[in-house]
Amino acid sequence: MSGELPTILVVEDEATLRVAYRELLPIFGFRVVVVATGHDAIELAADPDAQIAGALVDWDLPDMQGTQAIVGMRAHRPSLPALVCTGAITPECQQQVDALPQVAVIQKGSGVDKLRQALQSMVLTGN
Repeated sequence: MSGELPTILVVEDEATLRVAYRELLPIFGFRVVVVATGHDAIELAADPDAQIAGALVDWDLPDMQGTQAIVGMRAHRPSLPALVCTGAITPECQQQVDALPQVAVIQKGSGVDKLRQALQSMVLTGN
């Protein structure tokens, strides 16, 4: 719908970060839906009424890796852009992110401006 803010699905198991994203992303011009597990994210992505412009996904979730959650969400939304957020960008993480189209990675603690730019780029260009 025209005029609505794009919605970011945040998949983060740390409660303090979920609260921070819930407060910060509206300042960037996004609506926010927050879940704590990959399974919850996949279930939400399967809902045809859920409006999701992109996903911000923690790399290390309690039930799966972030890239596995993205693949699961894309079973229902093949063109969903995503941003993986991690404390340390390991070679394994980078390799899995590079293997998926329309997925980028950002390190936690990179700064508010870098996060805002990455999310805006993801929603506007799909990267």
